[in-house]
Amino acid sequence: MSSNQQIKKPEEVIATLDFDGQYTNLIQAFKDNSTVLNLSQQHGDYLYSLLAMVSGKNLRKNPIICDGEILNDRSYLVAAIIPLKEDSILKSDMAIPRPYISPLINGYSGEQLNLTNFASGTHGLTCEEGYYILLETANLTMYANRGVQIAIYDKTPYPSADAYDFNQTTGRTSPRSDYTGLNIIFDLPLNPPLNNP
Repeated sequence: MSSNQQIKKPEEVIATLDFDGQYTNLIQAFKDNSTVLNLSQQHGDYLYSLLAMVSGKNLRKNPIICDGEILNDRSYLVAAIIPLKEDSILKSDMAIPRPYISPLINGYSGEQLNLTNFASGTHGLTCEEGYYILLETANLTMYANRGVQIAIYDKTPYPSADAYDFNQTTGRTSPRSDYTGLNIIFDLPLNPPLNNP
């Protein structure tokens, strides 16, 4: 990435994605109360970064409804995929990876518990400097005592055993070295909510 290009702030990403006023409260929450992550890993010619996260209730105008249940206590995470070289091919709309992203809860493999279990969804934004992802999922701070990881991966909608190893003893997930695709993982620094035993 050239020196005159700057990564967007999470609230700028969300404001661009907010076509119908769903995220007015979320934008303000990222400005005021977000947890800055700034966690990055390189894979190939791209830098994958978790920028920031915010959790709480009523952060979107119309809450998600799943199986008749109103889900209004959520976590929102903004990630970025940035080309590391000034190469027009790497920066082209078709070349920048658009991977899956999923929370993982320690004690469960990615095949047992993943984004599909949390009524998760993502929105993508392509910009001159790279590609941004907004992940909406269950409130992850509720799992802080157990431990939470974030997986970024390709090929399958969930973190598969081909891409990740699950340690039955520690309950943690790690990337497989023999996997030929994308299988990044981050440890998410979380503080348990005060009312969570």
